[in-house]
Amino acid sequence: MANRSSKQSDLPATAAALVAGLRLTPQMLMMFRAFLGSPQRTKLLLLGVAIVATAFSQVRLNAWNQPFYDALAHKDLRGFLDQLKVFGVIACGLLVLNVAQAWLNQTTKVKLREWLVCDLFDEPTLVGSVLLPSLWRLGWPELKIRRNLATWNSAGSLLAT
Repeated sequence: MANRSSKQSDLPATAAALVAGLRLTPQMLMMFRAFLGSPQRTKLLLLGVAIVATAFSQVRLNAWNQPFYDALAHKDLRGFLDQLKVFGVIACGLLVLNVAQAWLNQTTKVKLREWLVCDLFDEPTLVGSVLLPSLWRLGWPELKIRRNLATWNSAGSLLAT
């Protein structure tokens, strides 16, 4: 009898997992289509490439340790200098990759903030009317810049007429 009850309890859990999976697939497809249509997809792909290349370089740096210490242990000056050159190449590559990764990360954050601010200003909903005053109090510079630009644009159009 216990086996039957456990099988019966597994069926609803399996059905629920299947239903959840069926709901997940359209959402993932929607996110993938949005990613393909996004103007920021190149930056996001470059960020992904930079992360993978940084991980590969870290593995290469870890593998470099053994030949370096072997050259030190054998007191091989030529091998030591060769390993210093290898270290220089790996270190320069990691530095470039880390700077690129940080730059891509920060520019993506700025674009996402810009999108959020533009979306809040373009669609004054209940959330926007509640959220905007609190963001003003926090002193978000994007909001102040956007307000100033709107003021300057309206003043410029008045002067032009």
